[in-house]
Amino acid sequence: MTTAGSAAETAAQDTDEDDAPTTDRLEGADRYATAAQLALASHEDAQTAILASGEDFPDALVASYGPAGVDAPILLSRHDTVPDVTLDALDDLGVESVFLAGGEAALSDGVLDEVQQDHDAFRIDGATRYETATLMLEGFDPPEVGTLDGDRTALLTSGEDFADALAAGPVAGSADLPLLLTTPQRSAVTEATADAMEGTRHDVDIERVIIVGGSEAVGEDVEAYLADERGFEVERWRGVGVEPLTGAPVPHPRDT
Repeated sequence: MTTAGSAAETAAQDTDEDDAPTTDRLEGADRYATAAQLALASHEDAQTAILASGEDFPDALVASYGPAGVDAPILLSRHDTVPDVTLDALDDLGVESVFLAGGEAALSDGVLDEVQQDHDAFRIDGATRYETATLMLEGFDPPEVGTLDGDRTALLTSGEDFADALAAGPVAGSADLPLLLTTPQRSAVTEATADAMEGTRHDVDIERVIIVGGSEAVGEDVEAYLADERGFEVERWRGVGVEPLTGAPVPHPRDT
């Protein structure tokens, strides 16, 4: 005989099973193949792609914002040569234009030449990772900027460690929020990043800055500078490690 209690438990179990997310794994033999698998899974075709270094993190992470406005997948390359799996993905997607994220220290001129054999190729490169991040914001005209509570919003993380930028990347990409980098303490880098957010070269006009990470990653003096001297509305998303940050609410999509 089935009791009311056991029936309720069975129903709850069925509901939990129905609500359980499905899980798929996308993997390749290495990071380059995995990036290619992700690109092919998320795009049937693409006119534009971003090529970033697979040997260091900053340029690939800040590139997560750039493709949001142009619907471009991110692929990875070695410093001196483009893996065959990456070239194959570019061909399979029908890519016409490739933006290389970073300067020669990240991707050599040999990589640029190799890509240019079959595609239009351009660099988005600054003297440092911080400048490359600002150029990523300014490199697409007009820049796409998402909103949070109606305010044009950017994410700001430390450029000295990858964890917070990695956590912020999916939010940047899905909600068209620029992902920019700063030093842990206020510096000329912080001031140049603030200039980019104000839109001295393009009509960027950031109103709100979300600092991702605690005060050890991005200091309170940076927060005070942005709020008190530059006039941005500033808030901070922080957690113990990366997981609480990845659970932060996704901002509203860009106004259309």
